Amino acid sequence: MLVKIAHYYYELGMTQEEIGKRLLMSRQKVNRIIKSLRGKKVVTIKINGYDETYVGLEDSLEKEFSLKEVIVTSADSQDVLIDKLSDAAALYLERTIENNEIIGISWGTTLSSTAAKLKSLRKKEISVVQIVGGENLQDPSLKADEITRVIANKLNGTPYLMYAPAIVKDKRLKTDMMNEQSIKNIFNLIKNCTTAVVGIGNLTEDSTIYKQSYLTKGNLQKLKEQECVGDICLQPYKISGEVIKDDISNRVIGIGADDLKNIPRVIGIAGGKEKSKAILGALRGGFIDVLVTDNITAENILKIKNEE
Repeated sequence: MLVKIAHYYYELGMTQEEIGKRLLMSRQKVNRIIKSLRGKKVVTIKINGYDETYVGLEDSLEKEFSLKEVIVTSADSQDVLIDKLSDAAALYLERTIENNEIIGISWGTTLSSTAAKLKSLRKKEISVVQIVGGENLQDPSLKADEITRVIANKLNGTPYLMYAPAIVKDKRLKTDMMNEQSIKNIFNLIKNCTTAVVGIGNLTEDSTIYKQSYLTKGNLQKLKEQECVGDICLQPYKISGEVIKDDISNRVIGIGADDLKNIPRVIGIAGGKEKSKAILGALRGGFIDVLVTDNITAENILKIKNEE
């Protein structure tokens, strides 16, 4: 009888009510039997392709850090890492961006690659706003304004640019710039973002922010002494997720940590084993809601967390 019910339900696609009528059982009894089939080893469910994906790893991270979604891609070497991350991020954005969104954009190599790979979509009423300055970046492909323009164009949207450097020389100059009406208008738009797309930095001599001469070795040493593991939008934090308030964050022209957390969906794109602690800190700090990373980094994040 159990095998017959399994055949009717799984092979023939009959409803529980239809099975009940054929076998002169109540629908409730049929329901109880179907629920017992796996436990009695009458039915074994196999998901084809499961072993070729990282669904289990994604689920573990989603549950561990209460994330809306995790996308884990395979990256066997550093050489293909940015390509794999940006491929996955572009596909995610194409699947989830809706009409009438206000999308905040930071900067970085992976975001630049994501923007380039994003397909053209005929969306309606899309605003794409730059959430961190970047006028004085040397590499045009890393500039937040350029990435913002490209993504706005791909989404049939309107770009809103922040004409300001990422970091100014002192806090007083930041105050003066933040009082400019054009900058105020951008920050008013930022506060209404529905989605943000950001990179995650690890603040070492290999990081983009150091190579672009935003930080000195002295800055890096001071941050290290304060147990800094990474940054989002130039806001440094510890592995616990605690934001570090220092001279650098006080000179940044861009979104603050609190405003970032208030955005309903923040998508973090980052990978590489050396960024594991930076990503872990971002997850613990509640800075991101969706993570796009690689399998080696994802496994290492869980390993570090479990060993503490």
